[in-house]
Amino acid sequence: MDTPPLPDDAELRATLAPLCAEAGFSQHPLTSVRREPNDRASTFESEIVTCVFADGTRRRLFLKYRALIEEDGSDEDVTSGPAYEALVYSGLLRGANRPEFYGLQSGREGMQWLVLEFMEGAVLLRHAEDEEAFLKAAAWLGRFHAVQEQRLASARPAGVRVYDAEFFRGWAKGTNEFAAEWHRCAPWLAGVCADFDSVIEALLASPPTLVHGDFYAQNILYRDGEISVVDWGAAAIGAGEMDLVTFCEDWPEEKKRQFQRAYRTARWPAGAPDLFERRLAAAHVYTHLRWVVGHAGSTPESEEARWRLGELQRWAGRFSAAKA
Repeated sequence: MDTPPLPDDAELRATLAPLCAEAGFSQHPLTSVRREPNDRASTFESEIVTCVFADGTRRRLFLKYRALIEEDGSDEDVTSGPAYEALVYSGLLRGANRPEFYGLQSGREGMQWLVLEFMEGAVLLRHAEDEEAFLKAAAWLGRFHAVQEQRLASARPAGVRVYDAEFFRGWAKGTNEFAAEWHRCAPWLAGVCADFDSVIEALLASPPTLVHGDFYAQNILYRDGEISVVDWGAAAIGAGEMDLVTFCEDWPEEKKRQFQRAYRTARWPAGAPDLFERRLAAAHVYTHLRWVVGHAGSTPESEEARWRLGELQRWAGRFSAAKA
């Protein structure tokens, strides 16, 4: 199935006009929209739209698009896609994160788009000139997880996916079923899968919080010392240590320790839980095992595959050695 086209200017103006009025951007009508490509585009199409009002007021917005129907013709899963990300923004991120979320729009031909604040002057974290930017991001993550842990302790919004035991067991099952070639080159992998219930137990013992699910530098913006996080489509309720693992990936060990200290201090000012290191090791095991399943059709001889297998074996050993 062909991907539906993006809305034309007339459709975009018609759908944005009521949204702009509700947000209070101007007391005057929306007269035109001016569009420019997003030079930081990633998996999904996106663009920057300048809304021009009759009084000359202008407001720049960020629009992220995705088709409602997948290419194979199946309906979009209720826990993925624009509607799900909109649920996360509106239900869990209000007042807790920028950019501001202004709404979810639907086009006539099977396209939806998120309407977000355009963060003027923000840069991707990896392009920040501030040497402390990554430490600030680690601390931001710790504070965010602390706040969301408290929120979720009192109420959990309907519709937000949960990383539960069934979810985690699926990755071990997937490794056994779809990664036969990996087992041949790494016979110890079967033992990791067999002992995966103890990894699950450690992850479920971590106080649940809102996990971004893809907390890499390409999803983090930096402006004037402040951190903003985007692309919440993989968000779920689960163990915050998983976000910390992905954030620290590819960094030297000393940098990882610095980021972990910043995270721990921000999330637990009075001191991290005694089992934090075991939970962190469990998150490493899960993260690398998930990668193996996601790349089961690729060759285990690739450079990244060898690195992943080495890290998986190392962290499985550290998890087993950690005090339960």
